[in-house]
Amino acid sequence: MNRPSVDGPVNATSRNPVPRETAQPFRGPSSPRGLLRLSLPILVVGIMALLPAGVLAGSPGAGNAGLASVHSIGSAPAAQGSHQGLSGLAGSGAHSAPSSLRPARLGWSDIQVAFVVETTAYDGVYDSGAGDSGRDPCASSGSLVCEEANGVPVIAARAGQIAQAIASAHPGSNVSFAMADFFASIDAFDDGDGSAFHVDVQNFTAAGGLQSAVNHSFRTVVLGSGYVYGDSDLSDNILHSPSITALYGALATNGFNWSTSTHHVVVLIGSTAPRAPGYTVNYTVSASDYSTFCGKSCLSPTCEPSYAFSVGSSPNCEGWTTSQTSNATQSIAWLAQHGGRCASSLGGNCTLDTISLYNGVTDPLSKQWPTGRTGGGPNGTLVRANVAHILNASCDLAAATGGSWAGPNFFTCPNGQKGNLSFVSIGSTSSPNTTNPSLFAALTSIGVGAPVPSHSGFNQPGDLLITDQFNNRVIEVNPLTKQIVWSFGTGNASRCNPGPGAVIAPNDAERLAGGLTLIAGTGTSACPDNRVIVVNSGGSVIWQYGSAGVAGNSSGLLNVPVFAIQLPNHDILIVDQGNNRVIEVTLSHRIVHSYGPTTGPGALNAPNSAEQLANGDLLIADENNNRVIEVNATGHVVWKYGHGLHIVAFASRLSNGDTLIADSGNNRIVEINATHQVVFHYSTNLSGASNAQPNPTCVVELRGGDLLITDQFNDRVFVLDPNRHIVYQYGTTNVVGSGFDQLNAPYSAAVIGDYTGVTLPPSVFR
Repeated sequence: MNRPSVDGPVNATSRNPVPRETAQPFRGPSSPRGLLRLSLPILVVGIMALLPAGVLAGSPGAGNAGLASVHSIGSAPAAQGSHQGLSGLAGSGAHSAPSSLRPARLGWSDIQVAFVVETTAYDGVYDSGAGDSGRDPCASSGSLVCEEANGVPVIAARAGQIAQAIASAHPGSNVSFAMADFFASIDAFDDGDGSAFHVDVQNFTAAGGLQSAVNHSFRTVVLGSGYVYGDSDLSDNILHSPSITALYGALATNGFNWSTSTHHVVVLIGSTAPRAPGYTVNYTVSASDYSTFCGKSCLSPTCEPSYAFSVGSSPNCEGWTTSQTSNATQSIAWLAQHGGRCASSLGGNCTLDTISLYNGVTDPLSKQWPTGRTGGGPNGTLVRANVAHILNASCDLAAATGGSWAGPNFFTCPNGQKGNLSFVSIGSTSSPNTTNPSLFAALTSIGVGAPVPSHSGFNQPGDLLITDQFNNRVIEVNPLTKQIVWSFGTGNASRCNPGPGAVIAPNDAERLAGGLTLIAGTGTSACPDNRVIVVNSGGSVIWQYGSAGVAGNSSGLLNVPVFAIQLPNHDILIVDQGNNRVIEVTLSHRIVHSYGPTTGPGALNAPNSAEQLANGDLLIADENNNRVIEVNATGHVVWKYGHGLHIVAFASRLSNGDTLIADSGNNRIVEINATHQVVFHYSTNLSGASNAQPNPTCVVELRGGDLLITDQFNDRVFVLDPNRHIVYQYGTTNVVGSGFDQLNAPYSAAVIGDYTGVTLPPSVFR
C-alpha cells in the first residue's frame, strides 16, 4: 500500500522548546505535556473508507498541472495557466508499506444513503433563458456560463446506475436510497426563487427503484422534465449556499424516513461555501449580478439563519464543523457524530461524505471569473481565496466526521487528501452530456463506514489500548461500540494517589502475554508517580520497578519514566526521562544495561521512547535534542536524524527501512527514508475543530499499512489510511472529558494483537 509523500526534506517551523509536563493540566498551545509513544496495532476493525476508483487527467482551464489546495495569506500568486499554491500540504510520490494484507472489509447489514444535491447555476442547471447572465463572459455572449459542469445532469440521469454500483460494492448489505436538493440562500445575493431544502425522495428505495423515483420527483418537479432549474441564473447565489440548512434537514428532521436498524450515510454534493466563519467568499470578483453593486458588503454571511422545517426549526447560526455558540451540539459535525437520528442508527453515528464538483466556481483558472477587479480574473488572489474556502469547507467537514471527500484533481485538502475529479462540460442543456467517469467513480465509491466484530470482552485482538494521560487511567476499548471493556486507574483527573490500583499521568502501555499490561506511570511535577508496573486483568500489580512518588537514580528508583516495553529476553526496557537514560531491567530488578552518557554526541536530553531493532540496536526518540538516534550494543550512535524536527515524541523503524516519527512540537507525523529524505508527512492541527497545538505523541504503522496516531491535545486517537482518510477515531476532537468517547490528552495507543513496527514481547511474561 502507498502513502502520498513529499520529495526532499521538509523544513519545519521552529518553535520554542516545550518542556515535559511540569504542572497539572493547563490546556493550550503553550502547555504540551510530555511527549510520547504509541504501541502496537492491528485494527481488525474493518474501517477503511472506500476510495474513488479512478482518477482521470485533464482540465478545462489553461493547463491544470498538478495543483495543491488552501490559500496561503501573503504567498505570491501562481503563474497564469497552472494550478499551484492552493494546498494545505504538499504531496506527491510513493511510499512502500508492508505487503501484509488488510483484514477483509466488514459491512453493515443495512445501509441507507441520502444524496443531498446542490443545484446552483454552475452545477449544471443554468437557465440561459432567464435573462440574468451577470458578468460571466460566456453567458454574456448568449452561451451557457463558462465551465458549467454536468454534475446535476449525471445524478439526474444516472441515479439508478449510481445506486446499483454502490449496492454492488456492498454485496453483504441491503442498501437503499433517498434524495434532496437545495440552493437558494434567500439573502442579499439571491433574488428569492428556489429552495433551501427540498426533499425529492423521502422514503428510502432499493437501487432498482431509485431512477424511477428521481424521474418522478427531481427530474419532473425540480428540473421541469429536463435538465434546467427554472430561473437559476446569476442573480442567484453562486459562491455560497444554505448547505448547513440542507444537512440539518437531512440529519436532524423528518425530511427522510430513516430507520434505526440501518447505518445512515449522507452524501453532500455541491460547489459552494457554507455560511460559517472561516469560509467567507467575496462576491466582488464573481460573475454574480450582485458584484456590481454590493459595495463594501460583498462578503458572504457567516451565520446560517434559522430555518422552519415541516416539524421544528434549526438553530440560528448552526455551525459547520464546530458550534458558533456556547452550545457545543449546534454544528453539522456534532449532529453527524452524536445527534439523535445518527446516534440511533447502526454504529451510533452517521457517515457524512462530501463531493466538491469541478466547475467554474471551484476552478481558480476558469474564464468565468471576470477581469477588471482587484484580485479578480482567472488566478486572481481573491479568486484563489474564494476557491480555497469553498473546497476547504467540504474537506474540513469530511475530516471532522470521518467521511470521504472527492474534489477537483488539482486540489489537495489540508490533511493531504488529493482530489480525483476531472472537469466534464455539460455540453448543452437540451441534450446534456451525462457521462462523467471520475464523478461516477466518486459517487459509487462513497464511504459508508464499517463495523468491527463484536467480541466477548477483555483482551480481544483489534481492541484499542489507550493511555488516557490526564484521566489517570489506561483503558481498553471495543472499537465497534466504543465501550470501555477494561480500565486501570481512577479515571479522575484531580486525584493524586500513586500506588495500588492507581496510576498518575501514564504515558505508555503495552499488552503483554496472558493479558498482562505494562504501564509507565509518568506522573506530573505536582503529582509524581515514578513507577513502571505490570498489572493483571484484575488490576493487581504483579511486578514493579520504581517507588510511588519517589524520584531517584539509584537502584530501584526512577525519575519520570515515560516508556516501557518487554524485550524478547523477558527483560523490561525503560526510558527514564528525568535521568536521561534508557535502562534494561531484569524481572529480578537488576539493571543489566544502561545507556545515558552525560557528555559527547550520544548524550540524551529527555529521551521519550526506545525500540529494540532486529539487529539489537536501540532506536531512541531523543525528545529535547530534537532528533532520533540509533545506538548499537557498544553505545555508539550509528545513525541519526534531526533535520527540522522539534520535540521528538516517538520513533519506529518500518520494514522497508524507513523511520516513522511523531514530530510533536511541529504537530505532525513524518516518515524519512534511509537517505534522510522526507517521504510522507501529515499535520494533525489543520481541521476546523483542531487545537492549534495538538502535539501528537505517538504513531505506529499497522499491519495493513494504516497509521494509528495519538493526537494528544486534540484528545483523540485516530487511524489514517494510506490515502490520508481518517477511517476511525476514538475521542471527540479537542474536547476534554472522561465520558463516552472522550479522552484527556491521550499519550499512546495500540491495537491489541498487532506489533508491526514495534518490539514484539515474548510469548510468556516470565
